[in-house]
Amino acid sequence: MAEVLIVEDDEQVRVMAESVLQEAGHTVVAATGVDGARALLNTDRHFDVLFIDLNLGHDLEAGLRVAKDAQERRPKLSYLYTTGAGVNEGKGAVH
Repeated sequence: MAEVLIVEDDEQVRVMAESVLQEAGHTVVAATGVDGARALLNTDRHFDVLFIDLNLGHDLEAGLRVAKDAQERRPKLSYLYTTGAGVNEGKGAVH
């Protein structure tokens, strides 16, 4: 199974994602923001997947910046980008 680093600042989303992944047999480590994610990615700990919210701390590109930094250090790391930003607002919103 995979070693997954979840980076999500919404507690409910983070806890749900952790639960689902753990039930599927994956090992999960979580960070709540940019600083925590970078600290974990700067260790020797192995991760197979970075599960990252694009919008961290109300910065719509924070997750992309963390992933870009991670890719330079860990070229074999896979990524899963998530976001809830704009789901209920703006053009193309689901009502």
